[in-house]
Amino acid sequence: MQQYIPGFKMNVNVSYVQIIQGKVEHDILTAIRNNSLKPESICIEMTESGFMDMTPSFCRFRKTLDDNNINFVIDDFGTGYSTMTMLKNQPVDEIKIDRGFILDIRNSKSQTIMRHTIQMLHELDVSIIVEGVEKKEQQDFLLDCGCRRAQGFLYYKPMPAAEFERLLDQKENKVSS
Repeated sequence: MQQYIPGFKMNVNVSYVQIIQGKVEHDILTAIRNNSLKPESICIEMTESGFMDMTPSFCRFRKTLDDNNINFVIDDFGTGYSTMTMLKNQPVDEIKIDRGFILDIRNSKSQTIMRHTIQMLHELDVSIIVEGVEKKEQQDFLLDCGCRRAQGFLYYKPMPAAEFERLLDQKENKVSS
């Protein structure tokens, strides 16, 4: 994908169980090396519903990512074990806010939670992505709150790599025409 989009980043999901087993960071570095990837083009995404504590395995994992310029992303933020303490104590590059908070954006409680969460994460200098954006109304709300990054069916549905490459080729041909 980097041949089409030089700044292309790929998120890779890793579970907390993989981290505490203590070998996944080696697998990540091997994959980067074997595929001639730039480490900064990989984002390691851990579902936030797994408990993150400062075990030796987790600390080693995070240090390996930091030492190799690999971003760490908390997925499904707002569910499971999320706490203000986690935001205060864990080094996080990016948060993906769970789709459950944007689905019912007409609800005033949902709006308040999203608005203040986005504001807080901006003040903490953490990048934000909101998952599950399916309607223009949701996108407009996020833009009004200062959130510039989202994912969801409003943009595209998941697709195989070959289909994604064809889509990029079509867009490139339109630009150069």
